[in-house]
Amino acid sequence: MTLSKKAQSLLTVFNNNGHQFPAVWQYMLPEEFSWIHVPAERIIDCANCNMVHTDGYRMDTKCCSYFPQIPNYMLGLALKDPQSRALVERVIADGHALPEGTVQNLSALRVATAEYVADRFGKSELLRCPFLSATGECGIYAYRGTVCASFFCANDHGDAGDSFWDDFQNVVRQVEVILSQRAMTSAGIDSAGYHAYLDSIVDRIDEMGDAETGGAAEWVRRDLFGEFFKNEVAFFEACADFVIENLESLYDIATSEESRATTMAFKYEKALERGLSDAQRKEIQCLPETIDHVVPVGALWYKLQLAARRLWEIPFGEGTVVLNPKASVGKNNADDALSKLYSDRPKMVTLSGNDDTAKPRRFFLYKEESDILRLFAEPVVIDEVLFEKKEIADFADARDFLAECLRKSVLIKADSD
Repeated sequence: MTLSKKAQSLLTVFNNNGHQFPAVWQYMLPEEFSWIHVPAERIIDCANCNMVHTDGYRMDTKCCSYFPQIPNYMLGLALKDPQSRALVERVIADGHALPEGTVQNLSALRVATAEYVADRFGKSELLRCPFLSATGECGIYAYRGTVCASFFCANDHGDAGDSFWDDFQNVVRQVEVILSQRAMTSAGIDSAGYHAYLDSIVDRIDEMGDAETGGAAEWVRRDLFGEFFKNEVAFFEACADFVIENLESLYDIATSEESRATTMAFKYEKALERGLSDAQRKEIQCLPETIDHVVPVGALWYKLQLAARRLWEIPFGEGTVVLNPKASVGKNNADDALSKLYSDRPKMVTLSGNDDTAKPRRFFLYKEESDILRLFAEPVVIDEVLFEKKEIADFADARDFLAECLRKSVLIKADSD
């Protein structure tokens, strides 16, 4: 199989401040995305997962105890890659993919949410992603979905970081939904008819799963794929071809007037929710397309830009800033599993909780970072004079570090509680 140069360029990843995102995202998102200062997320190290050492996560799954939503065109791109083709073919054969991409049926969703409720995320073999290799490596890394590429168990900016990545996921996921529908229709399956059919069989939702494979029942796949049933690989590759052919206009397609008519199987989505217990329902993330209307991509993109701006704000010349009285900077003694993971960072800041029951948070520091925090032992104005001090002037990431400390409340306004 000979691929065009354009198609070949999509079978890889691109780097944004240390993050390896699917290459096609460069075309799915507006040009301004390359200007957004994405946080590096230096707290976590997926290659040496701290949750394995501190929270009992399985080494062969880590946080990949999750069934990912991979859009149809991404499955098609993965099928064009000899390294991932066999794995994707197996997932398709097990019935885990419908014309829109990989999906969970109600029975599989019940199992997953029951495990989440029981606090077995990262620890349960039942939740193991079907795209993982035997050793726990992602078999479709360059084609993984939004959540997989932007989930962090901890982040540099605390709650503000969580909000940023939530907004980021909402933008990319919405674009994925729209492009998967356009690709589906282009490949020969009408997206409106597809969703209408799903809505029409909500009274049979308990029958839609295959107990043996955990995927969709054969009758569901036969009805939804139509002439592509048993030839799903060709369908998904055709979806990828749609993206390749329209590579330079993907974001325009996602925000076009025509794409505002995006259809969703809202009755089916609600039936899935009703099929879960109250406790399980709380574990279901409400993405933009499941709240009874489709949120315009442009509105989500604007919200993301605001969230990114908030991450890096510092009160330049606006009053004084001081080390939080609840924070203490000391030596990293590398005397437990977590601190040993960060043994290359000789210092540590411990931030006490708001009450006696809250567990203190710890952040591990390089020497240069601890030297900067010493400047805030007494209230200091963040201004040009401060940035001329050797501790800050000699540290290339000083401004980012200050922003992170402010977001995590390690540094606070001097008149704050």
